[in-house]
Amino acid sequence: MPPSGVYVYPMRDATVVVISTVKNWLDDNRDYFMNAIFCCFKRQAYDIYEAYAAENKQ
Repeated sequence: MPPSGVYVYPMRDATVVVISTVKNWLDDNRDYFMNAIFCCFKRQAYDIYEAYAAENKQ
């Protein structure tokens, strides 16, 4: 994940990079079974991930 928090990379931007990168990889490698788990250490990060995922359901 791009560093956020004290490194000042915006959390929303980091979320977009992470989720889209993982989704693209999973889409490109459907023959490889894998579950992706996102670990958020703060509630704020979880809320941002949850909102982004809800907005971008496919």
